Amino acid sequence: MSSNAKPSDPRTAWRWMYRIARVAPSWIMALGGSLARLGFRLSWPFARRRQPQHLGLYLWTGSTNADLYETRLIAALDLVNQTAPVYLRWLRGTFQVLWVDQLIRIMSDGLRPDYWLRMLALNPYIVWHASTEQLALYVVAEAASGRLKRGFRRTRRLRIRGAFRGLTEMVACARLPPGGAALAAEWEQRLREYERQWAWAAA
Repeated sequence: MSSNAKPSDPRTAWRWMYRIARVAPSWIMALGGSLARLGFRLSWPFARRRQPQHLGLYLWTGSTNADLYETRLIAALDLVNQTAPVYLRWLRGTFQVLWVDQLIRIMSDGLRPDYWLRMLALNPYIVWHASTEQLALYVVAEAASGRLKRGFRRTRRLRIRGAFRGLTEMVACARLPPGGAALAAEWEQRLREYERQWAWAAA
């Protein structure tokens, strides 16, 4: 289990990344990111042997709070599987790994898909604070967006349409569990706001 590893303080890594980003050219940072992704792609066939799996997905939860993150991811995946298993199939068709780690708490996005690595990174703040139902909806949105494949990532307009599709699926899925009306209403409102904001992309 990943939780057997000795917990480490991610703030040291954050400080070093901040210092490097302040002085290094952007192309150096981009090259470093690309090399890190390549390193993961090459090492993953060996590293995955030490990672837990649930419903066909690897759960990579780092060291700090690993048990908590793993438990919450499992609960969200179980809910998706119980209420709308088609989304779980879509998710497995796009991603192999769900990654939650204190190291990526500083990323600006709540969720960040990497389709080349087949990895979905989830900000630990989101995993910690979201309800099981809400976390399941985030997973549903990424499953729906990922199913649109590469064609919907080529331009900004198509990426917006892909995100709109994900929000639409979230609303539909929110209505399925008992007592989901309030959550569905909340996301219907967000969907309307998104549609107004990006109306030009649908034109």
